[in-house]
Amino acid sequence: MASGLNVILRPLFVLTKNNILIAGLSYALTISLANYLGPTEFGLYSLTLLIASLLSIIINFGTEQTASVNFSKNKNADLILHRVLFIRFTIVGVCLIPITFIYQNDLLILFFIFSILLSNFNLAFYYEITRDNERYSYIYLCERLIYILAAFALIFTGTLNLTWVFILLGVVTTLSYIFQYRDASVYKIIKGTKENVFTIELLAQNFPLMVVGLSMFAFGGFSRLILEQKLGQTSLGIYSAGWQLIAIGTIFQSQVGRIWRIRISETVVAGDLKSLLNEFKMYLVFVICPMLILSLVFWRYSDLIVATIFSVEFIELRDLIPSFGIYLVVISLSGLVDMLWIAVEKNTSFMTIKIIFSCILLLFLWGFSNGFGMLEFVNLTIGVHFCSVVALFLIWLFKFRKRLN
Repeated sequence: MASGLNVILRPLFVLTKNNILIAGLSYALTISLANYLGPTEFGLYSLTLLIASLLSIIINFGTEQTASVNFSKNKNADLILHRVLFIRFTIVGVCLIPITFIYQNDLLILFFIFSILLSNFNLAFYYEITRDNERYSYIYLCERLIYILAAFALIFTGTLNLTWVFILLGVVTTLSYIFQYRDASVYKIIKGTKENVFTIELLAQNFPLMVVGLSMFAFGGFSRLILEQKLGQTSLGIYSAGWQLIAIGTIFQSQVGRIWRIRISETVVAGDLKSLLNEFKMYLVFVICPMLILSLVFWRYSDLIVATIFSVEFIELRDLIPSFGIYLVVISLSGLVDMLWIAVEKNTSFMTIKIIFSCILLLFLWGFSNGFGMLEFVNLTIGVHFCSVVALFLIWLFKFRKRLN
């Protein structure tokens, strides 16, 4: 038991340590950008990020989640690497056609979007299935440090603008990928892989997860796009600045997922109830409890947080911070439930449930939000998301508990 706990604690310590540093510096940069650019221009920055995030869901096509499940079955990391990269490069080529057409008269926005889309070609999934998460964590840490420090240098010299933000992002991301691909010997792996990398089964397996990703985008993406339509770009800038507090939880959750995804997949595939319950307990202690503590801090010190971090233009955020704190806990619970569903590979059922709740949220936000302020937007988003988590867990328990011994 002690050795098993050490297998979790060591990488979790490294990932958490690096994640805290990355999240802290990234947040400091984002807040500095918000204060430097002002709500309206930061609203444009946020809108560009939302469009690129939507495209990234399609480009990733669920490969980040299913890589660990597929590896649990065939133990062929090189084949998985080849397949994932094949899917991502193919889809990004397809996505760029309509995006180029839409923004043909605004090449600057097109460049902004393309700079963000580069992030889809990282090898985080490969380091995860080869159980080398710590190495990737340090690679990503260096990548983010270079980008953040360079951006701060431009802020301090008063020369930063949106164009420079995305130029820096594109250059640093490309340099990181050159190192990752050499470090993982990607060229040799692809050249040496003899199996067929294009399979209908893989696309069929991942399609529901891509749709799930789009449905989840309703909570953090489409909801903000609707808010921009209802309340304007300045409100979007204020709301998105506060949403960066949610980013702390989502970044942490993505790192945590790299540790627990493969462990939960293996225990569910083996039908080992005792081991699964142990994973639940450790997840509660090391993931949900920290989010609860952070949520309480947001609730108790919302005025102080806004006064310390933001300029006076963002004063309206003080009413939203407690709700953002609650959302951190909901995101942690959602991450656990999602891993359970992915492990049983009933992706169509998983997709259907997610779509139902996403449609409910969008229906209410679009059709019944006249007179809503930012607080009503965030509270409705949190409430519907929490209901979806509860429904998914109860349905999973009802359908698949007999698999566990």
